[in-house]
Amino acid sequence: RRTAAGRLAEIAGDAALPLDIEARTLGLRRLAEAELDALPESLRSVLEAYAEGVNAYLERQPLPLEFVLLRIEPERWTPLDSLGFQWLMYSKLSDALLVERSRLGLAERIGLDRVAEILDATCGTPTLVPEPLARLFPAPPSFEPADPHAAASNAWALSGRRTASGRPLLATDPHLPAENPGVWYAAHLSTEDGLQAAGLTLPGLPGIVIGHNGRVAWGITMHQADDADYFLEELDPAGERYRDAEAWRPVEQREERVRVRHRLAIARGSFEEVRVRVRATRHGPLLDGEGASPAGRSSRGRGPFVPAVAWAPATVRGSLEAFALAARAAGRDDLEEAWKRYRGPALNVCWATSDGHVGVRATGAIPKRRSGDGRLPVPGWTGEFDWDGLLPASALPSIEDPPEGFVATANDDWSAAGFRLPYPGLFAGRERVDRIREVLAGAEGARADAMRGLQCDLVSLYARRVVAALGALDLRDPAATRARQILSDWDGRVERFGPARLFHEFLAELYARAFGPRERRHGVRLPVGWELLARMIEGAAASDLWDDPGTETRESREGLVGAALGSALARVESEEGREPSRWSWQRVHTLEYAHPLLGGIPLPVLRRVGGAGPVGLPGDAHTVSVAGFSLGSRAFGVRHVASARLVVDLADPDASRIVLPIGQSGQVGDRHRRDQLRAWSEGRDFPLPFTRAAVERATVSILVLVP
Repeated sequence: RRTAAGRLAEIAGDAALPLDIEARTLGLRRLAEAELDALPESLRSVLEAYAEGVNAYLERQPLPLEFVLLRIEPERWTPLDSLGFQWLMYSKLSDALLVERSRLGLAERIGLDRVAEILDATCGTPTLVPEPLARLFPAPPSFEPADPHAAASNAWALSGRRTASGRPLLATDPHLPAENPGVWYAAHLSTEDGLQAAGLTLPGLPGIVIGHNGRVAWGITMHQADDADYFLEELDPAGERYRDAEAWRPVEQREERVRVRHRLAIARGSFEEVRVRVRATRHGPLLDGEGASPAGRSSRGRGPFVPAVAWAPATVRGSLEAFALAARAAGRDDLEEAWKRYRGPALNVCWATSDGHVGVRATGAIPKRRSGDGRLPVPGWTGEFDWDGLLPASALPSIEDPPEGFVATANDDWSAAGFRLPYPGLFAGRERVDRIREVLAGAEGARADAMRGLQCDLVSLYARRVVAALGALDLRDPAATRARQILSDWDGRVERFGPARLFHEFLAELYARAFGPRERRHGVRLPVGWELLARMIEGAAASDLWDDPGTETRESREGLVGAALGSALARVESEEGREPSRWSWQRVHTLEYAHPLLGGIPLPVLRRVGGAGPVGLPGDAHTVSVAGFSLGSRAFGVRHVASARLVVDLADPDASRIVLPIGQSGQVGDRHRRDQLRAWSEGRDFPLPFTRAAVERATVSILVLVP
């Protein structure tokens, strides 16, 4: 709530001020206010009832430990707080908001041509560089380029002709950064007016986000459409007007006041007030890094060209209704109508119905660009790159009851299903969706446990692809050829023990040799992702990407790959011995849920009380069972995981299964706070009963909330 409202610095001090400025600039709270004003009475009453429940707890129950330690007396919860949280989630799920912004900052450091070259090599197609942009940049922005990671979530639906029951199975496992407390709260909602729905909820918002109602089931992955553009605006010397073609328009301005807790403040109410000037053009808010200044100090000026962000979800309202309608859908027509109402960051909605239908559709706010590929910032004064609104729901792709008997999505570009999307995106590689389709294509008489098995699948088609490319290289060093042979004999399964350790040490070493010196020299993280590294090893990217222009020698693919293989083998054997089957991937590939407050206190006992783990994991960023880490990291610490796994059996909803990575409770000291971690890490799950009788048989405790 505080982050969405730009009020986190009230409790966290200066460290949180940039987050507050960001929230105020994007106007997340204002977007929530506008949506609340437009809500139908039926949804408003649901939000009000939800808030009443939160407030009843606050009035009658002891506060959680974190509030006591920070001396926070929480305010009453309101419908506006729920909607503010929704908009905060939207901003975090929209990768384009961060990625394109980081490219702008990166161009300042290494040059626009070099950024475009890296993008060209990654995508395999030329990047459009607007002519004015080639000679124009704003001042360096006050942020660091994003750390590239593989986007991840899986969802699929298997039709009845491939299942034992003759009815569909749906599986979904949304992948998100590891967070403590967990992102999701599993629930079964039952109301007097007929709602019966079970699945995953987001604490702070009412309703089922992912789940089923016995008749329909749905899972979601991020569609990864590019839903944001940065427009470079030319401002007059006073910063009061911006150029629009041959005319000058006034810059919209407002002042926000942020309270910042003093560093040594003990008593409540000890704050410094910071004034934030928020400016906007017709494209959106200006992100110039200027706005904040303590009371009485003036903001420093920036150059005449400042980026304004246009974000598609911010142009529309009403997404909350989609989830409410989906939970009450009786069949595919109702479900289709529900998801047409969703206009947040674009999603793939994978669905199935108890009468035998399966499908997947893209939904959400996707801009209709006049021109451009969305990869780089564009000039704002020409109008050439403006948006003509959003694409209508009818223009977004969908598949229903395909002949192969299944649908699947994994943040991919839909090419695996035979589609060519007519808009740009930050899509994940095809490795995960290809592996899912490969397994589902052979499914016959499948049951829920087979879907769980696929969610935990450890085959990396990415690893197989890279290892195959190594076979074509002329390697002379004996250590390098031995390392290549070990990898060639490997089946690409990223198990807890085995050659997976060597494979990832090799990629880390190759990244360090190829890009480490350049990153240190420029002081930035280059936008080198997994796909670009694979294409470079395959020889599909420009050969001069291997060469570091800052050295006198000319580096080559064979030279760097061979050196990286030999060095990686030496490192692994020095730590693990010479037997590949005993090499431990799980020893270095670990997940730990640090407590956001107690984890920063240098007392091991408090870290253990508040945290969970560490636990060693198999898998990587490209296996269906994702366990992602930063490319080039020598620590291999897991950062991106399946934030829940859900399997729905529409023949017998009582046979549905679920597991969370930590536990159901977020309370320190609660026995359910981390009691699912072992099961989740070992690929196990738990029943999610649906009928009243099955729920009663499975009950281990009862909590009664009295109005």
